[in-house]
Amino acid sequence: MRRFEALGKDKVFSRLLTVEIDKPLGHPALGAKIFKFKFIVVYMSCKKTTEKKIYKNPIPVVDIIIQNGDKILLIRRRKEPSKSRLAFPGGFVEWGEKVEDAALREVKEETGLDVKIIDLLGVYSDPLRDPRGHLISIVFVAENVGGELKAGDDAIEVMWFDLEELEESDLCFDHWKILQDYLKWRKNKGTYWSSK
Repeated sequence: MRRFEALGKDKVFSRLLTVEIDKPLGHPALGAKIFKFKFIVVYMSCKKTTEKKIYKNPIPVVDIIIQNGDKILLIRRRKEPSKSRLAFPGGFVEWGEKVEDAALREVKEETGLDVKIIDLLGVYSDPLRDPRGHLISIVFVAENVGGELKAGDDAIEVMWFDLEELEESDLCFDHWKILQDYLKWRKNKGTYWSSK
């Protein structure tokens, strides 16, 4: 401790703090005892102030194309942005969740269906693809394996559409681009992205 104090007030170490933590050791059923641990925490301060760098990261979302022959399932959005317009079922990936699990969960919440993912269509990361911010969408192709079709969560309506009857103005975000890539995927498979 003396060597820190010897540095003086205008050096890097400004103060010392002792922290005590009570920690049980052993299993409670076997008569665990509480032990006290002491830690010395050194707080450092510098004369020169530095700004903390804040990282702005994109947010992951999932979209799912559920196919049934020449039809796909779309939802009509309940909320802004693009309220009342058509979209693929999908939503935000939750903390600690795999993207494929997020896809299955979102489909169940919005459509009532259970689906089986059959392929990854692509990743769509254009920063302008969604007015809410920089959202990166991982898009899956899936097939229905059960459940009962019923709109829920962010969907006010859910319905099957023939691929030929859809127009660009019907779909929100970049879902028209995704639909065009899906049509290519039906012929040639492959993986797609925003600038492909």
